[in-house]
Amino acid sequence: MTWLAGADGLRATAAVMVFVHHASFLTFAMYNSAAGGIFARLDYGVAIFFALSAFLLGRPYVGAILDGEPLPEVGSYYRRRILRIVPAYWVALTLTYVWLRPESATEAKGIDFPLHYLLLQIYPGDTFPKGISPAWTLAVEASFYAVLPLLALGGARLVRGLAGPSRRALALLGAIGVLAILSLVWRSVVYGRGGPYQAALWLPGTFCEFALGLAAAVLVMWAARREAPRVVTGALGRHDLLWWVLAAGLIAFSASQIGLERGLDHANWSRELFGELTRLGVAGLMLLPVAFGPPDRGVIRRMLRSWPVGPLGVASYGFFLWHVPLIEVALRWTDHEMFLAGEWETGIGILSSAVWWPVLVAFLLSVVAGALSWFLIEKPIIRSHRYKGSTVRRSEPPIVVQAAP
Repeated sequence: MTWLAGADGLRATAAVMVFVHHASFLTFAMYNSAAGGIFARLDYGVAIFFALSAFLLGRPYVGAILDGEPLPEVGSYYRRRILRIVPAYWVALTLTYVWLRPESATEAKGIDFPLHYLLLQIYPGDTFPKGISPAWTLAVEASFYAVLPLLALGGARLVRGLAGPSRRALALLGAIGVLAILSLVWRSVVYGRGGPYQAALWLPGTFCEFALGLAAAVLVMWAARREAPRVVTGALGRHDLLWWVLAAGLIAFSASQIGLERGLDHANWSRELFGELTRLGVAGLMLLPVAFGPPDRGVIRRMLRSWPVGPLGVASYGFFLWHVPLIEVALRWTDHEMFLAGEWETGIGILSSAVWWPVLVAFLLSVVAGALSWFLIEKPIIRSHRYKGSTVRRSEPPIVVQAAP
């Protein structure tokens, strides 16, 4: 298996962002602190997961399309995807139902169980919280995994009559752009009509976030074959710290300036559209140092490869699966109720032990759970099934196939 430097660190960063977002919601710090707006917007970590996944998985397909070669074998691709996400998810989901029993999971009945196990929980209106609630993102990822070979087949047919990698790359970028615009239109219609809001979570409503990664994959693979795009990729990879500073600025801007709601509520369609655009901006900017530029240069790239950021990224899938149930467990263990009910009225602040102590306990438990998931479930499966990437030609950057959500 070939690893892309910084990818694990970016995955860890996104996982921590999502953890803080959910911890602030489950303690109600999101609504009772001056930083609540920032906490609410840390859900942008989900968009980072989507963009990174599309970038990592899209490169083998893009390379084959640009060279006019056969696409990667579909059967082995689906097998790798299933083995990468399903076993660890099923273990975490089962133990969530029978052991941890967070409040939302206890409401599951009948059809809710197979919908969650089959990653179909985003399609009914009220099912997705009744299990591992953040796993709705896995349902979206699974739908992207399912259609990626079909998208690649369509892309190959689209450029079949075009000569050379440059013309093919430009055609692919144009097609990705059109699909991203249609995704934004879908999202605008959902919010403009007042629902059903779960339709915004379906792949048509989230595809623009995957489109970021696919577009980056096209640029990288094109630059590996022609000189002209290297000017662009070189410029994009030159300023890793600048891109992350701009991303932080966008998070702060969207937290205070465009009137987005916090938690599970929705604003009007125009504000939600602006929110999606800022989400795309943050995800794209944070992906740039990983997708482009020398992996051993720059403050951000060194941070992403450092300890403990890189190792946390390796275990980030299990960390992600377990963190919300464990936040509820930590609240119970530290003798607090969900949302710190009644405690905010006593004058506690964000620095109160009533807030940070259960959050710290939950974080440490999530790290341990992520490590156990990696060493006991994910890594043995990867090894036993010879989970290997595609053969890499010398003219290409290494292809990463271990794109865990």
